[in-house]
Amino acid sequence: LTAATTLPGASAAPSQPAAPLANGSDTRVTVAVAIPRDAGPGVHDVTLTGRLDNGQARVGRAQLTVRDRQPPRLTGVRVKPRKLRPATRRKPRRGATVSYDLSEAASVVAAVQRCTRLARTKRRGGKRRAGKARGRPAPCVRYRTLRGRLRADGAAGANRLRFNGRLRRRPLRPGRYRLTLVATDAAGNRGKPARAAFLVPRRR
Repeated sequence: LTAATTLPGASAAPSQPAAPLANGSDTRVTVAVAIPRDAGPGVHDVTLTGRLDNGQARVGRAQLTVRDRQPPRLTGVRVKPRKLRPATRRKPRRGATVSYDLSEAASVVAAVQRCTRLARTKRRGGKRRAGKARGRPAPCVRYRTLRGRLRADGAAGANRLRFNGRLRRRPLRPGRYRLTLVATDAAGNRGKPARAAFLVPRRR
């Protein structure tokens, strides 16, 4: 008994190398298929061939359905401009453009997180305070996820999402923020989150 499959890179093997049968009897043979991790979705044939003592061949066929198991990759998230001013009735064009790349078509959900705590930095006298370190802003060490989400359907390649700086019709308050984007493909595979920081400056 020999087994084969049309799935590229896969190997197939019968559960037993031979199955001697008496006249009118039958037996069940299973075929194990080793599916590569990078195998794409699709339907493939699996064949089991048995050769009789007289040289004749008997072939059995079945179909193997491989599901999409690869999560989408979301990379290159950018918010431009990084200083985001929320849109208003008088200035509806305010906001920012969020750009990102997708490895495949997927739905994208973006959550807005506000910085609620900065890293504490040392200063003279040994005391610590939250603030700038050597002229640079101290990193944020705690975020709070705001209510409301941004949603978009992305295609494979470069994508853009317009964000007007408002959630649930309310403008974001001045402060430091980050966007966390997660992509989910049609098969339900969820990719790793990708993030980008931005700032809402104080009103002049």
